[in-house]
Amino acid sequence: MFIVFVLCIGGAAAGGFVNPITDIAWSCTFPITIGGVPLGDDSQSPRDEVGLVCWCKKKLLPEPGVPIGFWEPALLVDVTRKPLYFVGLGGLNLAHNHQSFGPYHHTLGQHAFYHVHVYTYPLFAMLDVLTIAGCLDTAPMDIVYMSECDPLWNDDELSRFLDAEAEVFDTPMAQMACSGDCAAANVGLPLEALYWCSGCLGSVFPLSGTVAAVGSDVQASALMVHRILFKLHRLGLLKGTVGKDGLCQPYTMPHMRKQQYKMQMVFPSCQRAGCHPLGRSDVLWGQGRSFPVDGEDFCYLVWRRRDCCVLGAALAASAFIA
Repeated sequence: MFIVFVLCIGGAAAGGFVNPITDIAWSCTFPITIGGVPLGDDSQSPRDEVGLVCWCKKKLLPEPGVPIGFWEPALLVDVTRKPLYFVGLGGLNLAHNHQSFGPYHHTLGQHAFYHVHVYTYPLFAMLDVLTIAGCLDTAPMDIVYMSECDPLWNDDELSRFLDAEAEVFDTPMAQMACSGDCAAANVGLPLEALYWCSGCLGSVFPLSGTVAAVGSDVQASALMVHRILFKLHRLGLLKGTVGKDGLCQPYTMPHMRKQQYKMQMVFPSCQRAGCHPLGRSDVLWGQGRSFPVDGEDFCYLVWRRRDCCVLGAALAASAFIA
């Protein structure tokens, strides 16, 4: 599918392509952990105990290895006001009749609606910059989700098929609890227990394109990134890669861990200085990153924490020479 879109890119409007050299905040790869020992500041990484040695079954018998942890660029996410407008593909626009995909309304302080597109983006594998055998996603870049093809995305009521518990958390008390998640995300990591909260950005539910109250374009777009990650985990399209359960292979994680991800805006204003966890207030990182016309649609690079068992101590030692 991705190849088809690239062939059509000649008619693209204003948008952006990620420059893999200049637009990537490479510092987001850290901390790297070897045997549970961090190399770098680990204040924004989940603190899962993985031990000094790991075992993974290979063929008939389990083999010992060394647990390695790092952050990898995994996904690109478009958040756009216009259906079939692919921000991360140079602004490719395939829609001639926007109304056929549902009405769009957008007013600061009021309701808004956005479409999202998710691309796999295995940058380390494509650039061959972190050669950890068996740990990197080697699938090609492709589009894995388009909200225009999802009937649940346009309808808050239909989305209840995936988020039935949203009725429980749609209460003043539940929403007041999100202030704690907001504070935690601003100084470190978001709180996993408050999974219905996206920190200072709003509520994860409903799992649709509707934002109940738009504080800013940047706030709404960052909230959409959190929502679509949560939704794709519910659908089984994204897996867990963090902790002991992910050492041998990714595992099913229908209840997404917020601390597994962090994000970096790459369009319209590239956030080259670093990344931030899900739910962190856009006041701390989003100032001046949106502007009229060409700066109201967004593309984010999503970084994923990966814990992996590298079989053989010698292989683990040589994996980071490059």
